[in-house]
Amino acid sequence: MLIMGIDPNPKLIGWILWDSKKEEVPRDSVTRCMGMEEVDVFLNMLFRRQTKTVVIETPVIYQKAKKEVGDTLRVVGMIEWELKRQKRFCKRLTPQKIRGHVTRGGGGMTVRQCLIARFGKDTKGEPLEGITYHIWSALAAAVWGSDCLGDAWTKHKE
Repeated sequence: MLIMGIDPNPKLIGWILWDSKKEEVPRDSVTRCMGMEEVDVFLNMLFRRQTKTVVIETPVIYQKAKKEVGDTLRVVGMIEWELKRQKRFCKRLTPQKIRGHVTRGGGGMTVRQCLIARFGKDTKGEPLEGITYHIWSALAAAVWGSDCLGDAWTKHKE
């Protein structure tokens, strides 16, 4: 099952496809960060991908939010609207929930360190090849979807 993880922030949208059966990034998959000004390009790409499950890391708003958080939430809303229009399942999660799941018992390890310990290195020929910078958070979201939603949820929604 392919799960897409998305991590939008004020400047970039990081996304990745994760094959939950093989526990790797599909070799023909493009993982990248796109600028927020490329939201239309991202939504068009999202339309072409054949994933039924998408997990989005979404910031939490406490009292007075910065403009950047508002911009991020606007983009999350656009992505969510497009997914619902396509009748795909979308789950929004806070960074704290994703981080808590991925690093459980990690003894102070970062999300990146925990993912490498679990799935292998991010070097050429390895399961996590090509993952850099902002895409680690998107991968963590996809792994949360794989672990917590799994195939049963996807089959239920089909």
